Amino acid sequence: MGESRVPREFCYLATVIDLASRRPAGRPIADHMRAGLVTDALAAAVRCCNG
Repeated sequence: MGESRVPREFCYLATVIDLASRRPAGRPIADHMRAGLVTDALAAAVRCCNG
């Protein structure tokens, strides 16, 4: 088999869903799956819902 020319990069998505409206409130995308991705999603949800 030869080498693949398709990049093998992953993107990770963390979502926080507003239970009242069932809409995503925070949804950051990153190239890593670390705790910072989750805290970014929570911070985005707070900004969205308290703004």
